[in-house]
Amino acid sequence: MNEKETLGCREILENIQTEELRSLTDTVTKKLIKVTTRSEAISAILTYSQSSCELLKRKKIKRDLLFKYLVDKGIVVSVSSDKRTIIERLLKTWGTKNISALMTHYDEDMPSSSSSENFSEHKKNQVMIPQVNSTELTPSLGASNHSSACESASSNANDLQLLGETFARWFYKVLNSQNPHMGVSAEEFDPCHFWDEAKLMLLIVTDDQSTKDELSGSQLVSDRLLVFTQSEYLLFNPNMRRDGVFVKSERHGMVVVLVCGTIHRQNQHLGVFDQMFGLVKDPRFNDNYKIKLTKLKLHNINVDHVPALKDRPESEIKDLIAV
Repeated sequence: MNEKETLGCREILENIQTEELRSLTDTVTKKLIKVTTRSEAISAILTYSQSSCELLKRKKIKRDLLFKYLVDKGIVVSVSSDKRTIIERLLKTWGTKNISALMTHYDEDMPSSSSSENFSEHKKNQVMIPQVNSTELTPSLGASNHSSACESASSNANDLQLLGETFARWFYKVLNSQNPHMGVSAEEFDPCHFWDEAKLMLLIVTDDQSTKDELSGSQLVSDRLLVFTQSEYLLFNPNMRRDGVFVKSERHGMVVVLVCGTIHRQNQHLGVFDQMFGLVKDPRFNDNYKIKLTKLKLHNINVDHVPALKDRPESEIKDLIAV
């Protein structure tokens, strides 16, 4: 391991419970090394691990532990990333050599059912959706085409879920591109994606206070959302798994999409967010969806796991999806 790998692995191991650490020591050293303290255990694990990749893929190194490490370091990955993806990102961050070869060995060594309990749970809950052409997510001038990939979706639950997930991916990709620290070209994000009478209901919760605000009109709503990324340098990292996106259709045609995730600013993890969108088709532009209503809650709290809608009180969810 290089110096960055050793330091990073040490920091990760320091967050493992003592009993788990002892068990991992026995596994790595094949019970040939006896340790009496946490410090000795960590040193033994680092000394006798063949590589950082070989260490990180072990069952005792949970996916959520690695995700939390990245969050604490201000390194953004999708909350739906599996353990393999997170490990690969860690290796790139640490400047590990021959990553492709290491990840190939990782795949070969992994059993058909994942050796990680957390990874298995993730795969079990993961929803496979059809591939969406990237051009279908790019709005055209004067119209909101962010749902064009879902125009022909039927009213069944799977198609409705696909519509919501497609929209959420498009929305946060475009909104985040306005952040100058992202290092990417800003994509079009303007009032044309909103109905003229669009409304934004905003709730910001900190340790000592809650602030509410409400804005109406496509220009004001668009401008306020842009402030978060352009001026406040926020980065929205949505949970795009099924437990992070809820979609339902109202009888009058509005599609309600609720998304949760984490918020970041450069090297800081700031908290979590919940955002609801009320989408309505615009018959003037091939029935593409535009945003009629959005509710955004920003909560300044620390999290050590992937945010999920099931973690929220039922009453809070009902308030968010109410139209």
